[in-house]
Order: sequence, then C-alpha cells, then structure tokens
Amino acid sequence: MAVPTADSSWQRLWFSTLRTTWHSIAIVPLESGIDAHKVAEGLVAISREHGAKALRLVNGVGAQPSQVSQIVDVLTETAEQPESMVVPVDPLQENPSAIPIMRAASGILLVVRLGQSQLAVARRAVETVGADRIMGTIVVG
Repeated sequence: MAVPTADSSWQRLWFSTLRTTWHSIAIVPLESGIDAHKVAEGLVAISREHGAKALRLVNGVGAQPSQVSQIVDVLTETAEQPESMVVPVDPLQENPSAIPIMRAASGILLVVRLGQSQLAVARRAVETVGADRIMGTIVVG
C-alpha cells in the first residue's frame, strides 16, 4: 500500500483524528495481509506535512509478550509528553500481545479490507477495547 500523503483521503483521515484529544493511537488491522505499519507511516507523514502535531511511530507489529510492557510504558508516558504516538499492531486473532497495547493507547483506528473483513471480527475488536475508544475505521483495497 503506497502512502501518498497528498491524497485527499489521507488528509481527511488525519483531520478526523484531530476531532478528539489523544496522545496515542493504535492502528489495528482486522485480518492478515493488512499492513498496519504502512497506515501508521501514512499518518506520521501527513502529520509532518501539516505540522499540526508531533507524531512518532512506535512499532507494535510482531510484539512478543516480553516486549509488551515496554511498549505500554512508552504509550502511557506519552500523556505527559508534547509528542504523540501511533502504534501499529498485529490482528488480534494472530497476536494476543496486541490487546494490552491497544488498551494502553488513547484511541484506536481499525483497518478493514473492503468486501473481505468479517463483521464478527470487527465486533470482537470493539468489545475487546470498548466502542468509546474507536476513533474510526480505515478501509483498504
């Protein structure tokens, strides 16, 4: 997935995240094959382009249980820092270590594949973190 920051859909996505106050966003794909890291890179790039908010990428993809507390610590410390974080993670059904990372983030963006992502998987993700924490959904492909 290319990350063309000049694309108006990336800009709309960025501006939609600014409607609420947040310090960290978890990028959560609902299925295998969706590159959450590329989505996170796109958000970081568009935030730099617009200069609205300092944003740093913290990689949670492939996080092992022994790494979770370190990632969670970085996310929770962000609340006191001027810089915000975006953290891509693996699909929940592939890596349960993503759950505490998602819960530590102040907001969640779900990434779904058009015509392929299952509603039941989306519901489980929402139930896992709480509907109030979902900032939006990104539709790819």
